Amino acid sequence: MGKTAAVVVLVLGSAACARGAAAQSAGSRHPGEQPSAQHRATTEAPPAAKAASLVNTTAKVEKVDKSNGLVTLRGPKGRTVEVKAGPEVDLNRLHAGDTVQATYYEEVVVSLAKASTGTPKMSSMAVKRGGVTAMQATVTARIVSVDPRNNTIVIRGPMGGEETLKVDDPALRARLKDVRPGDAFDVTYTQAVAVALEPRKK
Repeated sequence: MGKTAAVVVLVLGSAACARGAAAQSAGSRHPGEQPSAQHRATTEAPPAAKAASLVNTTAKVEKVDKSNGLVTLRGPKGRTVEVKAGPEVDLNRLHAGDTVQATYYEEVVVSLAKASTGTPKMSSMAVKRGGVTAMQATVTARIVSVDPRNNTIVIRGPMGGEETLKVDDPALRARLKDVRPGDAFDVTYTQAVAVALEPRKK
């Protein structure tokens, strides 16, 4: 699935779980994750977002949310991802059912730590990513699966939804061998951001 040295494995995670913490503060909707206001405190600011590598793939547009600048894409393997549209993306050209050539920064883990006891974390803050204001969430989640070869993890957030996340940081990648399904971790990750979504000619 990788395209070039600068293009990484496509991770089209099901748009469901912990991303709701970030989406709620941005006014966007994510199925299964709608935390209340008290869960969106940001007194403990997550690390700054990293750009990560770009994904370049053909995808189908599932939904266009112009009011929030969001597009839901379905990749070749049937997995979906919701991306925040960058300034070069013309949402007026996109419609549900379109096939597009998509270039985007995927959701990426920036912090991974064994969960502490007490109230599960669910907070978010706005960060700059690829020149776009995106959301970065911190949640206490259960590890569903770990793929060290592709440097991805699947987590289940406090509301039950699952998310597939890329682990780009070499230091975090080295720790994946010690991460086991069922473990509870405090995970900080950034929202996917689209650089280009070009409709393909039919």
